[in-house]
Amino acid sequence: MSRVTPVIASNPAGYSVMRHTSLGEDQHCGPFIPPNHSSRPIRSLPTELISRIFQLGVDVNFHENVQDPKTKVSQARDEPRQIALGNVDDRGVVGDEGSIRMGVDERTEDVNLADDVEHIGRPSSDVYLLQPFLILVSHVCQHWRNLAISTPSLWTSVSISPISYQHLATFLTRSKCLPLDIRIRLGSHDHGVRRKIESSTLPMADTKLLFSLLVVHVDRWRSIDVGAVSNQQMHAFLEAVCDSTVTAAPQLVSLALSASDDRAFRSLIAASSFTPFGGSIPSLESVFLGRVLVDWNQGWICAASRLTTLQLWGHSDNMSPSWDELATILRGAPALECLVLDGSGPPGAPPNLVPIADSIPIQLVKLKRLSLASLSEVCVCGLLRMLYMPAVRSLYIAFLWKSHTEFFACATAPPPISALSSIEEPPRSLLHGIETIEVMSPFYGTEDVECLYDELDNVTSLVISMDDFWWENSGCAFVLPLLPRAVEEDDGAVRLRLPRLKTLSVIYATTDIHLLVIRYLVQWRRAAGFPIRSVDVRSTCELEEEDAAWFVANLETFAFSRLDAGE
Repeated sequence: MSRVTPVIASNPAGYSVMRHTSLGEDQHCGPFIPPNHSSRPIRSLPTELISRIFQLGVDVNFHENVQDPKTKVSQARDEPRQIALGNVDDRGVVGDEGSIRMGVDERTEDVNLADDVEHIGRPSSDVYLLQPFLILVSHVCQHWRNLAISTPSLWTSVSISPISYQHLATFLTRSKCLPLDIRIRLGSHDHGVRRKIESSTLPMADTKLLFSLLVVHVDRWRSIDVGAVSNQQMHAFLEAVCDSTVTAAPQLVSLALSASDDRAFRSLIAASSFTPFGGSIPSLESVFLGRVLVDWNQGWICAASRLTTLQLWGHSDNMSPSWDELATILRGAPALECLVLDGSGPPGAPPNLVPIADSIPIQLVKLKRLSLASLSEVCVCGLLRMLYMPAVRSLYIAFLWKSHTEFFACATAPPPISALSSIEEPPRSLLHGIETIEVMSPFYGTEDVECLYDELDNVTSLVISMDDFWWENSGCAFVLPLLPRAVEEDDGAVRLRLPRLKTLSVIYATTDIHLLVIRYLVQWRRAAGFPIRSVDVRSTCELEEEDAAWFVANLETFAFSRLDAGE
């Protein structure tokens, strides 16, 4: 059996064409080793172009793994080809320090990793392969290896878990003086079956050693994202960045610190006595704190004038910022564009629950995205009364309240005009300008849903997301009010809620009835002249072929995902 291999050739007209040549079995070679007697067009590519290709691959690799850090060696075993880390000469011939191997070592059932300076880690099912692209391209041939090693920008994104001292030192050295994006996971964050944390967690001595190596380069940090599975690990990081020798983080733009949500580590990190980076983070734009406590009165967070994103998650009442502290933080962040409070809100009611006519709300005129979840109604209403957010276009709400009356009153009421006399345009309610809304709150009956929809005239995208229990009880209550309704007026017009709605996403529809209701909704809104153009359904039930064909024929875009029960 011969193998057909594409070969690039040039024609007289000056453009490239593809022709195929047949190679016998005796000429077969692996994808990483060029044939003995063939030209290698890639050698003619400019070095700058190859470097750019490498850079794009590294960037995509890094950002993909930031979103889904569960690419593991155990998953890599299923790949058709794997390459051991070793030095290879320009023709792909094995050097003295390693060898090219395809597949896995059958004795260990792990990817065979040579003991090279870029080794990813000890072969283990808990080792994450977070930089496979960079590792592979630097071990294809000597030319690529030299190019990769001599390009500092390829080594500025450090994302390995669990990380080794030697690996980190290699990245820090090869990245020269460029800014660093660092992502560290100090153990397994898998949900589901409980694991022994010790099996995938670095010893504390090694953890502290890594941090001591990192803080030497703190002046180069552009972003730092640390996920810990124990309070001791996060405490060690905070000790490192709060050391007296660390006086500032001049280039740090993004700070993300989180503790695992494993039941064994429910308690919060107590860090109010720490002053990270000497209290000086002048370039800070994004802060995410998950179950990590800081001193909310320190200037680096309460006077962060460049802050555009603030996310607080999982703080209990005694660890959340107080009303005064949160107000100070928000007043000090006039450029804020995204505010997320998930289970982290000021305890109790604000000092002035009922706004005074002369009181001046905090003006977040650049805020575009607001996300409020797992907060009390008193807290949410206090926030809405305290803030003026005319530019919010995206809203996410997830509450478990029995009544939303007070919430609607606050979300639909404009701030006092006298308090905003300096603003040229008349103040509008929060819901008036919303264009995208995601609802995870179970509403008891259609009345609350109708009250919500009546205020959302500008919404173009609606996401309804809730678990199977709430879908069974109130799922249709979210869909039925979107149907056209005749209004008994002199003009005999037809009124629609959400008249600009174009995209509908329904997550966790649990029965065929919900799919039929969605189909009915699409049909009637199109007939009324207000068509929905895109529908995305994620359901635990099956989609019949006839329904699928109908959705495809009547929508510009239709997507359906089958969810497992309990997912």
